[in-house]
Amino acid sequence: MNKQTVHVEAVSEDQIDAWVAEAEAGYDVEMLRKNGSSTQ
Repeated sequence: MNKQTVHVEAVSEDQIDAWVAEAEAGYDVEMLRKNGSSTQ
């Protein structure tokens, strides 16, 4: 099995699963707009 790394640090299967769950759940676009920089 391949070893997954981010910035040369090992990434566990649990961390990958957490990132997948976060991505699949989606993001609250309105919250991102409030916390992000202005596009104007």
